[in-house]
Amino acid sequence: MSLRDLPSVDNLLAQAGDLVTVYGRPLTTEMIRETLDGIRAQYNGQAVIPSPAEIVSQARARLAALTAPPLR
Repeated sequence: MSLRDLPSVDNLLAQAGDLVTVYGRPLTTEMIRETLDGIRAQYNGQAVIPSPAEIVSQARARLAALTAPPLR
């Protein structure tokens, strides 16, 4: 597999409707882009490209961490 096999941001947004509803499209788009950037940065030519569902799951985790209330 190659980086060309990564799904587009639009494709991932279509699968992340619940995230768009909860966090809004701009923030969800930003987290999906950051997730894709991280995958690209770690790709070594032999790594397995995550599935779209896995990418959305990673973006979901980023969103949850970003929006979690601070600990006291």
